Amino acid sequence: MRDSIGRLEQRKRSVGFDIGRATVKIRRALLTAGLFAATSALIPAGAQVNGVGQKPYLGWSSFSQQTISSNFLTQASMEAQSDALKSSGLQAHGYTYINLDSGWMGSFDGNGRPIPDTSIFPDIKAMADYIHANGQKVGIYWIPGVEQPAVDANYPILGTQYHIQDILVVPHTAGNAFGGSGTSPYHNKIDFTKPGAQEYMNSVVALFASWGIDFIKLDGVTPGSYSNDLHIDNRLDVAAWSKAIAASGRPIWFTISWDLSADYASVWEQYANARRIDDDVECEGRCATLTNWSRIYKRFRDIPGWQNATSATLGWNDLDSLDVGDGALDGLTNEEKRSAFTLWAFANAPMYLGGDLTKIDDFGKQLVTNDEVIAVNQTGIPAKQVIGGDTQVWVTNLGNGSYYVALFNMNDFPATASLPWRSLSRVEMRPGRAGHNPARSPR
Repeated sequence: MRDSIGRLEQRKRSVGFDIGRATVKIRRALLTAGLFAATSALIPAGAQVNGVGQKPYLGWSSFSQQTISSNFLTQASMEAQSDALKSSGLQAHGYTYINLDSGWMGSFDGNGRPIPDTSIFPDIKAMADYIHANGQKVGIYWIPGVEQPAVDANYPILGTQYHIQDILVVPHTAGNAFGGSGTSPYHNKIDFTKPGAQEYMNSVVALFASWGIDFIKLDGVTPGSYSNDLHIDNRLDVAAWSKAIAASGRPIWFTISWDLSADYASVWEQYANARRIDDDVECEGRCATLTNWSRIYKRFRDIPGWQNATSATLGWNDLDSLDVGDGALDGLTNEEKRSAFTLWAFANAPMYLGGDLTKIDDFGKQLVTNDEVIAVNQTGIPAKQVIGGDTQVWVTNLGNGSYYVALFNMNDFPATASLPWRSLSRVEMRPGRAGHNPARSPR
């Protein structure tokens, strides 16, 4: 057998295997080990929401850099990131999405639809055209409900006899997790049993589509986003956005965020291409860097609860941005960056970078352009955690007698990880249900 992506670890010491039981000495803290030989596998047929999500997408998001640079989100910056994605060589390895996060919106058009702040996005369609001309796709951010200024103006809903206030829950209440209880200072809740509600969502997505948008992130979605009770419930919002995307006639990737409740996985699976299964990976002022190891380690703990409910047909588990190309600013050691990149790859999570692509460092570029690791991410067959604890083992069963295997040492000291060969045969290819964690000790 060969170590199919040994370059990922750049190990100074070889990895040894014993017959009957694989034993790997991991001598670096927080370091992934090699993978067994594997061959390519077919992507499962079918994908939800306009047939877009056959594979996890690769790209970049603005939000991580926004957390440390308040003036970063501008049209000029997004075009510069697009240029950097192409000139750096990342695009040649499959990274194609340039996604704007929160902060682009300025006001509303005459039908209550969000339009850009023209002081920072003077021509958002021209920006999308620029990104498309670079051979890339462009994403945008929004949250459920209708923002208060549009409610106060009571704009007419495009193509209907209804107005914004006709489609809201009465009395007005928070439309998403960011609003807390009572009237939302952000968005007011839409009542999707009322006529005009779906038409309003259709009009918003149609506007985005007219700009050339290829990706929508819907944030603050509940149950989830630390709001698991049902006084704010965005399940009907998610369904309405999905229907609006289909009605637009444009293939648009649809991601819902954040820390979605696994209790309602059947809804997320039906309507979204991906769902964030955890909170933000960024420190957002809680540390001096983009992220840190504790926020990465949290993903290792949380992803097993979702690992049996992800595929092209069920949607992908989104672990948030990969901040691995900004040197010390990432807040991670090189070993920790390798571990993060490997986990994202094995989980078949969308791999989108954070930070500033115009300043990506050599180590980060080498790490995220490893085509063998990217191939693991693109198999469409997510790994299962077969052994948890401090020396974790993750396995992908490719269904042809070949497996991808990753071993992680979660300690700050050298450790030996053991994998009974019989554990491989227990890893099934087919998805199951969210909330089931099969991690177990070796037997």
